[in-house]
Amino acid sequence: MGRHELTEPTNRDYHILEALRDGHSMAEVGRVYDITRERVRQIKNRWPEYAPKLIPVLKLKLEIERDIPIHRRK
Repeated sequence: MGRHELTEPTNRDYHILEALRDGHSMAEVGRVYDITRERVRQIKNRWPEYAPKLIPVLKLKLEIERDIPIHRRK
């Protein structure tokens, strides 16, 4: 017997995940909510469907270069 498993994040966890999606670091979010960076990581891993999605660096670089006019590229 124990606590039932949650099917969606708590209000606090949802706001933590939202801050991560907005680009704040795990350390920054931890300081605001007075929890460790490790706890923020655990929350992020517990709710992957709500967590920020990683963009591979190469794909991001190609998308940025695509938006730069050819005559301005290095």
